[in-house]
Amino acid sequence: MQVDSKMKILQSESPDGADLDVVLPGASSPAFRILLPEEIQCTLLPEDISLKIGGLHRLPGVWRRTEQKTTGTMTKPGLLELSIELEHGDSGVGIRMEVKNLSPWTLHHVEADVCANINHLPGTPAWCNRRFIPDSIPLVRNEQAKFWFEQVTPEGLKAFTSQGWESMHLFKDNPDTRRVPSYFFIDNPSRPAYACAVPSLDGKTLFYQAWNTGCRAQAPFPGNACMHLHPRIADTIEPGGTASIRGRIGLFDGGLDGLQRKIIAELRPET
Repeated sequence: MQVDSKMKILQSESPDGADLDVVLPGASSPAFRILLPEEIQCTLLPEDISLKIGGLHRLPGVWRRTEQKTTGTMTKPGLLELSIELEHGDSGVGIRMEVKNLSPWTLHHVEADVCANINHLPGTPAWCNRRFIPDSIPLVRNEQAKFWFEQVTPEGLKAFTSQGWESMHLFKDNPDTRRVPSYFFIDNPSRPAYACAVPSLDGKTLFYQAWNTGCRAQAPFPGNACMHLHPRIADTIEPGGTASIRGRIGLFDGGLDGLQRKIIAELRPET
């Protein structure tokens, strides 16, 4: 891949979806991958019906690009319109995500499921950020996911909550991929998180995602080298109404204290 002095955002899964590989300025390969979002979840009251709208990162959208921004709009007819704005930066992307309710129902407890990866496996071309997974681990999803679950995330993956940084791993004392399902979706910790982060192999850089709203922090699972937050978009969106959140996903050179100061200064979460 040719080195570019500007950020490049690639749509490798489909030419018009929100499954995005992000190449930082001056790099020749992606630094991270984001799915914006994988899913929108909400509740229909008073019946308390849970509604999950999945596969949104594969939904065809209308995209526009400039040197400073990438924007896209995707529509799930009769349910919602999703607008994404990515502000290009030197080490990551600023995000604005807006949801419009196209349904005839009031949506309650609306949240997104945002996935962030340091690889794209399987994929064409396959890649991995070797600052987080060593060269000795081949470009094979299961093998990289095993290393991520057993070696990187037990002590490394943490969520920023009102109580500080807390571990997100449910089995950090015995993180054996043979003992648990490849995919399980369990929250940890239970209190709202505003960010999550994991260190590089040398401990000098953090890969993180952060939001200006409280999130459910999902524990890592051994099926993929990724991290998930579920940011709350709105308590209620009326038919025809909209709600939006802001976030950031990228790399940070420094420790958790410095990243925490950056998150508070830039996103001002209500912690």
